[in-house]
Amino acid sequence: MIWVVEELAGFGGIEHMVALHAAEMARAGVPITLVARPPIHPVWRTRLKDAGLRLVEADDESPAALCRCTLRVAHEAAARAILFVPLGEGCEHWLHLGERPPIWTTAWEMTDMSARCWWLPERLSEWIHRLDMLLVVSDSARREAVERFGFRAPVRVVPGGVYAPNPGVSPRAPDSSPLVTCISRLSQEKGLEYAIAALALLPRSLDGVRLDVWGDGIDRTRLLTQLRLFGVEDCVSLQGTFAPGDQLDDIASRTTVFLLPSLIEGRPIALMEMAVRGVPTVATETTGAVEILGADYPWLVPVGDTHALASALRDLLVQPDSWCRAVEWVLRASRPFVVTAGRSSPVLECHRHLYGMEVAR
Repeated sequence: MIWVVEELAGFGGIEHMVALHAAEMARAGVPITLVARPPIHPVWRTRLKDAGLRLVEADDESPAALCRCTLRVAHEAAARAILFVPLGEGCEHWLHLGERPPIWTTAWEMTDMSARCWWLPERLSEWIHRLDMLLVVSDSARREAVERFGFRAPVRVVPGGVYAPNPGVSPRAPDSSPLVTCISRLSQEKGLEYAIAALALLPRSLDGVRLDVWGDGIDRTRLLTQLRLFGVEDCVSLQGTFAPGDQLDDIASRTTVFLLPSLIEGRPIALMEMAVRGVPTVATETTGAVEILGADYPWLVPVGDTHALASALRDLLVQPDSWCRAVEWVLRASRPFVVTAGRSSPVLECHRHLYGMEVAR
């Protein structure tokens, strides 16, 4: 099995999902070779190697180089199946190769595939039908694939997952200086300007509240300007990136409320990571957040509604009963997504079913 990965340079949802799923398959004895275009972050290079996975780097970042490398690896390994992650330029280039080998080919798309995902390939509807199967992260994405793109081959929902936290990790209860945390790429679709504006709308009685934003991206300069415009530069910190792992436990233990103000989410990994650690969450009603927390979660708010974000934050920061109720809710909602390394899980069962492989339980 070959997994062709378009992005292993940062710490986003794609990288996380690839690393976790591939590692679990390797632990179950399923041989997987990963082909990725450069650059590859040293953290992922080390983790994938430690998991016993072969990682092959393409000569350059171009789709052509990625496919040349895939062809070479497929020939060497006599590969039976290829998985592209996600539906990107590499997958499109592969499906248009004039002498493409007859290998079962699928792709794994991490968004909800709605019209709001402007970064999806422009002509996706013209070539997606060449895939033998499509993997998505949610039921809503499955509907979009069929109804919007006319995909007629099988579409399967692959359950996302996160590893269980270390024992004893718990969030910080509300006090005189509560901490709100965002973990997000700094890009337009993540809605961080609404988080900043919501913080500015909190009442004076919550003057001690701070907001930490973990992540980096092309919107950093614009967000720094917005901090000054809203007058909250002294209580908001853009912390930059961090390596996934134990630092998540530290971030969660210092956080009072996790905030996810995104305009669109397919399967928000950061939300799952905070939820399994019991961190109460305020989130916008994206498809990903709704499918994880449930449509009746009391602290889901309309996308782009700054006042609703501020009101939900205030409730969790001021009302101890609300905060405790949210802790119990997110822990309960996140249980299906917890993966224990080396044990049978929805992750392994899904891949076993999809590829017809006999994966050890």
